[in-house]
Amino acid sequence: MDKVIPFKALCYNQKKIKDISRVVCPPYDVINDSMRKGYLEKDSYNIVRVILSQASKQKNKYDVAKELFNDWQRKQILVKDSDDCIYLYRVSFKINGVKKQRIGFLSLLNLDINKNNKVFPHEHTHKAPKIDRLKLVSKVKANLSPIFVLYEDKKHFIDNLCKKYAKQYKPFMKFTVDGLTNEIWRINDIATIKNIQAVLNSSQLFIADGHHRFEVNKMYLQKMRKKHKGADLRKFSYCLSYFLDATSKGVEILPIHRVLRNIPKQKVKDLIRLLEKHFTIKQLKNKGIFLSELKKNKSAIGLYNGRYYLLFLNNRVCLDKMMNKASRYYKGLSVVALNKLVVENILGLKLLDYDHIRYTHDLNEAVSMVDKNQANFTFLMNPVEIESLLGVAFSNEKMPPKSTFFFPKVLTGLLINKF
Repeated sequence: MDKVIPFKALCYNQKKIKDISRVVCPPYDVINDSMRKGYLEKDSYNIVRVILSQASKQKNKYDVAKELFNDWQRKQILVKDSDDCIYLYRVSFKINGVKKQRIGFLSLLNLDINKNNKVFPHEHTHKAPKIDRLKLVSKVKANLSPIFVLYEDKKHFIDNLCKKYAKQYKPFMKFTVDGLTNEIWRINDIATIKNIQAVLNSSQLFIADGHHRFEVNKMYLQKMRKKHKGADLRKFSYCLSYFLDATSKGVEILPIHRVLRNIPKQKVKDLIRLLEKHFTIKQLKNKGIFLSELKKNKSAIGLYNGRYYLLFLNNRVCLDKMMNKASRYYKGLSVVALNKLVVENILGLKLLDYDHIRYTHDLNEAVSMVDKNQANFTFLMNPVEIESLLGVAFSNEKMPPKSTFFFPKVLTGLLINKF
């Protein structure tokens, strides 16, 4: 059984929606109230109206989403492709002033996981968001947002194939939003699809983003199996996914910084002394020198409290005793050292204590909050390297919460998998 299969995507009808940038949005879990309002104002057919619907006087939010989604199909705002395809997807972007491209593909991932067909997660999931998304999927009967899956293709066969295909043919969808240029091609050639499937069938798969959506799709499949025993449930056995070669140059992982606030005055005052128990501390003259040194020292942890510091772990003995069964990949993460030795031990906080810890991938925001006295200090992190991330996942471990931010996020509304 193939790990991935082509499908007939439901997508925005470009004869009616002239500017696709007006109707797409990021995944639901990164959209705050202000962002949601902005997407609502952008267009009356923006997909945010379905993925983050609001209850009316007569209906709950899930029924509102269902009615809207079905209405868009009746009006042919959303139309289904006639052929089964794998959809090549390229996004061009800038990061730190450097132009980059990420090229992967959208297809359906087999949910029937077994020993020979395993998908490795790297994050813990939580009950409340899974219940919320399961209710939505049950109403709209569709995958509205893809999960983000990495695979290993050391020969770069698919990557090269995609690049060649993109040179030969024009994309059927192209638009720019938030500085990101998105292009999508249909691949319906059977031989090409079989070549892609062959590579994926022999590769280990890893969930980069969308763990809750992955779990929800498995839950929905089990629900359908209980409800329709003996029926053909193949259409529920796959979920919409974006696939990217983990060894490609387009993989970008941003660090997530920790902004500490409402910390007791004495601990703020004694912070450097308390940190010296576990770390060698080096003060840097200014932000520019600090950023340069942080980049050079991958295992170092940055600190800003009005001054810039680098923290170097003195030895790993204490850390190893705390996690004697953990893999070397997990123990080697600087975020683990910070969580165990500083956040939990020195500061006595829980990792998801949002009254005291704010997480952001924006370094300037993290520094600014300290400068504006909105926070006491901030820990500035290096990005987790892809080899460490895969090592943790393939060791059947989970990453610490809020440790990775894959950039850019795969947009919602590009393609939809309707059951």
